[in-house]
Amino acid sequence: MKNRLFTEKAGIILALIGGGVFLVYLFLAIVYGNWEFSNDSSISEEKFGQFGDFVGGVVGTIFSFASVVLFYVALKDQRKDFATSQETLQVQLEAFKVSAL
Repeated sequence: MKNRLFTEKAGIILALIGGGVFLVYLFLAIVYGNWEFSNDSSISEEKFGQFGDFVGGVVGTIFSFASVVLFYVALKDQRKDFATSQETLQVQLEAFKVSAL
């Protein structure tokens, strides 16, 4: 059975899920959040801190996992390209040896 988790498509889907979760939470935080403004019209540090904790904890973790998946896919593709380059080099060396004779 082929491993479907470590594919480019899976990494992109994870990144889109992370972006979607961020946008949904941003919408919910703006619409339903109890944003209290002080006299100097600044946002409450407590509410802003909670938003940052969520983004850093949940969305950041999803993005980190997506980047690991995409990095693994890139290494796997690079390994295939390297093997193909080695085979091509071997064929060229064989042709050079034949032509040198």
